[in-house]
Amino acid sequence: MNSAFPVFALLLWVVAAAMMIWLPRIWRRGGAPETNEDWLRLRQRELAGEAEAAELREEAALRLLEDQAGEAPPEKSQRPTYSGRGQLAAVAVVAIAAWLMYRMLGGWEDVQIAEQLGRIEQSQPEDVLALIDRITVRAEARPANADYALLLGEYYLSGNEPAEALRYYDRLIEAGATAPEILGKAAQSEFLSSGRVLSRRARARAEQALAVDPMQAAALATMG
Repeated sequence: MNSAFPVFALLLWVVAAAMMIWLPRIWRRGGAPETNEDWLRLRQRELAGEAEAAELREEAALRLLEDQAGEAPPEKSQRPTYSGRGQLAAVAVVAIAAWLMYRMLGGWEDVQIAEQLGRIEQSQPEDVLALIDRITVRAEARPANADYALLLGEYYLSGNEPAEALRYYDRLIEAGATAPEILGKAAQSEFLSSGRVLSRRARARAEQALAVDPMQAAALATMG
């Protein structure tokens, strides 16, 4: 997600508003049902060119007069009327409901984090720390989000906080990640957080990373 999201959302809202306001104004209900006049015109077309056309047309016309004398004129369907205020209220309800749903699902927080990450190079150090705190909270709310876990793992490892980094690399590996970079950095985080003692698990992860990528830097550093 990026800064184009608000523009896209606004366009969707405009389309919804147009459909709710203008489409009903151009809709038309069907006209009146088939009448005896329609039947007469059909019969006239059918009888055109026949030898007895004149006599049959007269007979059809008499039938029409007899039928019309005993029946009420058909009612035509009226075009529905719409309230402008009601339509505007419906548009507002749709917009508010979509916004509330998005807030409830938490997607807006992800959009804002993505926008801040996009301009992080221009951010002040205190802004970066605030963003990391925000991502940490979000990562706990969405533990299945691999992007947040990877970002935090790299941040804490580069910031000389290997124990914190290991938490996020462990989360990625438990979720099924097998990329050499993740395995190598997980091994390095565990190695550094344990006082440079190479545990069996750290060794296994480093060896697994090197089996796929023999030049994986973190795994090579861990193995010495």
